[in-house]
This record gives sequence, structure tokens and C-alpha cells, in this order.
Amino acid sequence: MNRIGAILYGVAIGGIALLFARGSFVSGIWLFEKHAARDAALGVTGWLIATFGPVTLSVGVLLVARRLKARWLAHLIFLPAAIVICREGGYLFFYGAGVSGEGSPEDFALLLAAMFLLLTLVVHTAALVAEGYKKVAHVANGS
Repeated sequence: MNRIGAILYGVAIGGIALLFARGSFVSGIWLFEKHAARDAALGVTGWLIATFGPVTLSVGVLLVARRLKARWLAHLIFLPAAIVICREGGYLFFYGAGVSGEGSPEDFALLLAAMFLLLTLVVHTAALVAEGYKKVAHVANGS
């Protein structure tokens, strides 16, 4: 990823944070006030993992992929790994909150996490397609 791509990625992350953070925070606070969670620290940790785990993994993969010969493999491995991190963090959040996660207010608590996950999946899918296109074009040129 070049500098302009990194800046656009950072702007997209900031824009998503500005758009969806309030709804996520309000729902999370309401959830913990209503249910008086015994394991509030566990719930907060799960929320942090679900929300910032895919973004952190994405930045790490983008930094490491520059040095790899098979860059496409790093992007391909990222896709299921990010989904697993987000889901497991969500499970930990709902366990700490003492709810099932089936209701609407509980789901809004992870809205920011879902939007960050969606952004990272789109970015890495585009990177995977671009790397595949480079590979095919390289083979087609006979180089």
C-alpha cells in the first residue's frame, strides 16, 4: 500500500469511528447499566478485541505483506482471521455483559466493530484481487 492508500485507509477508519462510535458507546453503556454486569472488565476487553482487533491485524498484515514474495497469501489468510477475531471478541463481550447478543440494543453495541471489520475485509479483498491481477499479468507477459 502506498502513502496515499494509507492516508485514505486512515481517513476511512476515522470516518467510521466518527459515524458509528456514538451509537456503539450508548448501546454498550445502556447494556451494562441495565444488566449490571459482574464481569464488566471482561465485556470491555471483548469489545476492544472485536472493535480494534481486525484493524490492528490489518495494519500488521499490510506492513508485513510488503516484505513477502507471496503477498496474496497474507491477504488471503487475513480474511478468515479477522472474522474470527471479531466474532470471538463479540462473544467475550456478550458473555461479560451477561446477555445472549440476540436483541437489537445488544447488537448495536458492536456496530463499530462490524463497520471496522467490513472496511478491513473490503481493503484486503481489493488487495488480494490486485495482487492476483499483477500475478496474472506477469505470467501473461511471459516475464
